[in-house]
Amino acid sequence: MSNSGSYQGTPSQRLLRPTKRLTQRTGLLQAAPPRQVLIVTGVQRSGTELVMDMLDTDWRTDVYHEWDGRAFDNYHMRPLPQVQAHLDASASRRIVIKALLEADQVPLLLDHFAPARALWMLRDYRDSVSSMLRSFPGAGLKQMQRLHQARDAAGWRSRGMSDSTYRALQAQYRDDLSDAEGHALFWWYRNRLFFEQAMDQDARVVVMRYEDLARDPDSHCRRICELAGIAASDRMRRMPHANSIGQRLPPALADDIQALCDDITTRLGEVADRQASAWAQATGLGG
Repeated sequence: MSNSGSYQGTPSQRLLRPTKRLTQRTGLLQAAPPRQVLIVTGVQRSGTELVMDMLDTDWRTDVYHEWDGRAFDNYHMRPLPQVQAHLDASASRRIVIKALLEADQVPLLLDHFAPARALWMLRDYRDSVSSMLRSFPGAGLKQMQRLHQARDAAGWRSRGMSDSTYRALQAQYRDDLSDAEGHALFWWYRNRLFFEQAMDQDARVVVMRYEDLARDPDSHCRRICELAGIAASDRMRRMPHANSIGQRLPPALADDIQALCDDITTRLGEVADRQASAWAQATGLGG
């Protein structure tokens, strides 16, 4: 199944795309070589699309959203040689590509598209789960039921999962598991991939809290744009909004499931803080 006839971006994106590519082919706004690739990843409903939309406003970037048929088929990334062919043919030297379903493959993608960096977006699990409940109602419980029956029954959702993660999911399963709890477990084990794939030891991968971007767009837009090899703009800085945080009552979760989510929040948050502090010191913004 292809992306043909499916969502192809906002009206402004559809209008801008042809002119943007034509302008890039002229070379008038071209960034200096070499080509630089930024992979935007994390867990669904964590602010990745906001980042993609921000970077898409820059005339120098070639942005591959997960609905872009050049690189994706039904939101799954196409075989890497096919994607590489489009990147090689691009007039842009600033490539941004989303990899949500491929979060378990980020180290492989970084190697393949080198020189490349990755941005792992982290959002509070309560807000993320609330958003999943609206966007994917019933999916949280259904996927946990499938995983409970067989480890490989959930398709990409179980890819890259360690034995210890699967055992923990089995231990949390119960017949009266709620949809919210299913989504929370999904949020937990997909974020756990960051550590299971040793991305905490990979200097190419940066963790950023969605909440930090929303509350302090000036500095965090600058950080994101540095990763992409471009300069931040006022338009980008206006796109994040702090009023998107904690809009709804947090979903009810069992204590054990909440503890799992709190643990991975703390661990990823420590990485985010350490990296943000190092960046602030390096840029002279450390106070």
